[in-house]
Amino acid sequence: EQEKDRVWRISSMGFSLAPMSREQVLRESESLLDDISKAVLLEGETDPPGRKQTQNGYQIQGSVHELEGGIFCCAIGNLPLFTTGDLSPTTASSGWLSFSRPICQEHVLYISPDQASLDRRIEVVCAK
Repeated sequence: EQEKDRVWRISSMGFSLAPMSREQVLRESESLLDDISKAVLLEGETDPPGRKQTQNGYQIQGSVHELEGGIFCCAIGNLPLFTTGDLSPTTASSGWLSFSRPICQEHVLYISPDQASLDRRIEVVCAK
């Protein structure tokens, strides 16, 4: 796909929502720190339970109320997705990071769980 043919959408926060090309995704994925992150971001895998670590190595531990303010961005495309203020209180007892809402609705796509699945979590992925 030619760069000039790409659709350029800007979010209400001023970020590009243009879909990334396969080449762009692969180029940005070269900087991922570990195989788990690559599997999650490129192959749709899920972080193992209890791995509450950001791509840049920041560990989320203890009460969400004790965390410094910050923004969670997608490791590929760098789109801001969530704030520490939107971490759900269930994050402390859950095996995964949970958020009550995205920083901007336009920055995420929601993936509903399979109807047959016992896991009723709604997955959220970067809109790029």
